Amino acid sequence: MSTEEKQVEVEDNDDNGTTPENQAAESQDEANQEPAEETLESLRAERDDYIARWQRSQADCHNIRRRAHGDLEARVRMRMQPLLESILLVMDNLDMALLSPAESVETKNLALGVRMTRDQLITAIGAENVKSIDTDGPFDPALHQAMEIVESADHEPGSIVACVRDGYTWQDVVLRSAQVNVAKGEDETE
Repeated sequence: MSTEEKQVEVEDNDDNGTTPENQAAESQDEANQEPAEETLESLRAERDDYIARWQRSQADCHNIRRRAHGDLEARVRMRMQPLLESILLVMDNLDMALLSPAESVETKNLALGVRMTRDQLITAIGAENVKSIDTDGPFDPALHQAMEIVESADHEPGSIVACVRDGYTWQDVVLRSAQVNVAKGEDETE
């Protein structure tokens, strides 16, 4: 064969790419490609499983933290509420002491000290979000306790006439209802 014929034969083989060596390599590549695709798919599925497990673990951790925080708040509330109620009783005693007449210099100084102590106590419980219940306006059974129903020309029926004892809330929970006198309505009888 001449060099020209060999060159044409090589070009023909290159055009259709079907030399025996190429055919064997292609069939081996196809055989290897199928297991590689299966391996790739199994790795992707494994990856997706790990991601899903990780996301569930993250959600579980978040829920545990939130639940623990809520439990802690409930415990603090259970411990704080009786303490605050006891402090309110101390404030009542200080208020009663301030109602006593102070005529001498000593009793006026004592009253001043009691008032300062009461004011500090109010500031301290105010820092803990304890708030006084408003006793102006209409009677609200969720916040007020009616001690007496009185006739009053100056107040509308069902409105608060006077506060007998202050009430307080803490974190939107009534620690103690305000004890009030309520104006008598037209249809109310004693």
